[in-house]
Amino acid sequence: LIVEQTDLRRRLAAIENDPSTSDREIDALLTAAAGAEAEKLSFREWVRCLEEDFQRLVEAPPVDPDALQLITCHKAKGLQWDAVILPLLFRGVGAHRDPYPQLLYSRPAEPPLVIMDGEEAETYAPRLAARRYSELQRLLYVAMTRARRTLVLCDDRELFPLGKNHDPLKKPGMADCLAKERKAVLDIMDSLESLPPSPVSPPAPESQGMAPADDKRRLTPEDITLARTNAAAFRARILPHALAKTPSPEDPETFMENDLPETPHAGAAREYGTWWHTVMEHIDWAAGPSRWEETFTRLLPKSPDAERGRREWKLFLNSQLADRLQRPGLTFRSEMPFLWRKNPNECVEGLIDLAVYDPDKNRWLVIDWKTNLVDHQHAQRLAEDYAPQIQAYVTALTGVTGIPAEGGIYSTALGKWLTCT
Repeated sequence: LIVEQTDLRRRLAAIENDPSTSDREIDALLTAAAGAEAEKLSFREWVRCLEEDFQRLVEAPPVDPDALQLITCHKAKGLQWDAVILPLLFRGVGAHRDPYPQLLYSRPAEPPLVIMDGEEAETYAPRLAARRYSELQRLLYVAMTRARRTLVLCDDRELFPLGKNHDPLKKPGMADCLAKERKAVLDIMDSLESLPPSPVSPPAPESQGMAPADDKRRLTPEDITLARTNAAAFRARILPHALAKTPSPEDPETFMENDLPETPHAGAAREYGTWWHTVMEHIDWAAGPSRWEETFTRLLPKSPDAERGRREWKLFLNSQLADRLQRPGLTFRSEMPFLWRKNPNECVEGLIDLAVYDPDKNRWLVIDWKTNLVDHQHAQRLAEDYAPQIQAYVTALTGVTGIPAEGGIYSTALGKWLTCT
């Protein structure tokens, strides 16, 4: 009724390049509303489900399977594809002056500086340029993480040569965000494995000019063979969390891959799991239990299930793992990202919840937090399910650092450390 009374379909179609896109989104919203009604959810509960979906990665809209989908980096946020190609990396991105006041933040707790006109903008030009550079860095991160398996970076430096006075802060390109110095950027690009150039030549022009636009050249068997050869040269990307034998929709990482259906129970469980991971990430492990407790107490009000949070935190403090983390001299790395070349054809990319280095043993300990609701009878099954994931973390960390590692999962429900390697 609301959709009809507001004429929502026509109004959205007026601002969409493809009206069918807005139609699909409205239909999906109406379907979700009908599902919520069937499950007897209150309006407040349904709105909460919609808010959770804001963080969900969705499949790209269907396109012609024989076509490339061209999309801006901004528009790509929240979507994923099997393969992503990033062109125009070396093209400088200029900044335009906004005809309205700009807010320049120094620190989160301080009020922003309001820049009213162009003269003030010139005064704060270095800080505005630094902000612009940071925004471009975040945009590049979004673009590069849209690929599930294959990411192709186009080395187009010859198309966009630098001037003598090039300043990467004033007019940076995406490539400038890969490193602080342009030489380092070029070194990174030169270190990447390149695909062999395609020998396929374009269609021959007619005697009076180029062939008509509707005269499409058909692919030959040789073209298809070459395409398959080039595709096989792309390095495969292995995500450790996807190696779990029985992926759980409660895992934040599994849900972000959008491979499993959403349910109200899984949504609530995942929300708690995300909160637990946030607490673990913010704890200063080297500061000792009293500081751990301060951080936990500060973040407890944000827990979707405070009673469970208190209970499982108490179990953790009394666990063998907590005792182990209190040993002096340990080095801690929370939410530790890594990218390791496993072999010429595969790389392993992931994020380790907590990596702990013991200098006395010269050994890493890989810790992965699991908030699955399980009983003690299923503890071994839980460890077996996640063993491939933990083994991938351990192997990659050893490969990157050259230091041996061991790993396991900590079950918050059981208050127990489960070795997986």
